[in-house]
Amino acid sequence: YNMVINGAMTVWQRGESFTSMGGFYADRWSTATNTNDTNVVTKYDIPSAGETGLPIGFTNAIKFAWTAGSTGTLNDFRTRIEDPKRFMGQTVTLSYYTRASVACTINNRRLIFTNVTNPPTYTPLPALSVTTTWQRVVHTLTFGSSANAVFSSTSFLDLVLSNPINTTTDVYIT
Repeated sequence: YNMVINGAMTVWQRGESFTSMGGFYADRWSTATNTNDTNVVTKYDIPSAGETGLPIGFTNAIKFAWTAGSTGTLNDFRTRIEDPKRFMGQTVTLSYYTRASVACTINNRRLIFTNVTNPPTYTPLPALSVTTTWQRVVHTLTFGSSANAVFSSTSFLDLVLSNPINTTTDVYIT
């Protein structure tokens, strides 16, 4: 079953267009950056007739409009998945749809235990070539176990998708 809250990007109670980074956008989804890229984050309404590569029935995506800067290493889009302890030693599948206005590569994608002492091991996800047509991305991975892992009320599994750095493109995700 789906563990990601608001993965379809349908809830936007803080607004539908943002020009600052570091806050929440579509509910439960946030960004973090240390670049001088400029950006606009908006709700993207998918036409009712659909778009090539995307199944009919999807209604919303999040759109990141990036304009290249020259410094920094971080343009992360992320969400927290609750109760991370249940994932220790488990195999999970991460899937989503993405496209870009210009073909690009997303080099840094990960699911990582956060606020956990002695966390289980994880394997970073491979780089992703994003095309101008919607594509379904599917990764199955198995988390390690750690007999010494200590979880707290602030622990979570962090899903991080890093958008291209110093690249001018629009990236869409749902």
